[in-house]
Amino acid sequence: MSDSDNKVQIIPLATGILVVILIGYIISLLVPSEYLILIFVVLAIVAGIIAYFSIKNPEFRARASTFLGELIEGISKIGANLLKNMEERQRKENKSRLPISKELKNKVYDIAAGKCQEGGKKGNLIIHHIDGDPSNNRITNLVLLCGNHHDDADKGVIPKWRLKSIRERQATPDHTSYVK
Repeated sequence: MSDSDNKVQIIPLATGILVVILIGYIISLLVPSEYLILIFVVLAIVAGIIAYFSIKNPEFRARASTFLGELIEGISKIGANLLKNMEERQRKENKSRLPISKELKNKVYDIAAGKCQEGGKKGNLIIHHIDGDPSNNRITNLVLLCGNHHDDADKGVIPKWRLKSIRERQATPDHTSYVK
């Protein structure tokens, strides 16, 4: 048996042990302590069976490795999204809303011709900060939306890239710091 064969055998075993430890920890938080020993014995047996088949059967090892890889990748994506959302929420909480000057409000209404820049409605209009930062009152960060579209933009139903695109299409040199 070569060293590479040993590495292939150790990887599923180590991963199985880590999964068993994680599952055991979660279960220990949820289950009364009287049942924990039984649960750990069952999990150890399952981990042993998985390790045995991973070592003895190359096809099983390949499938198990693929499954565990996809599982770990999925968990990593969930964790990354959670961290991103937490950072964004904290950034928004740390920013204080700056009042928009009357002159700036008038410019935003002029650019939008007094209509929702997403749907064209004329009533219940609200100025929306594209980047979600209520302290960023640059004209290039502001769009005029009706109440429904403003709520959709806050929830992410209307993505930021779409709002930026709408804003750029309506940009004119006298209303922005960039050229159309």
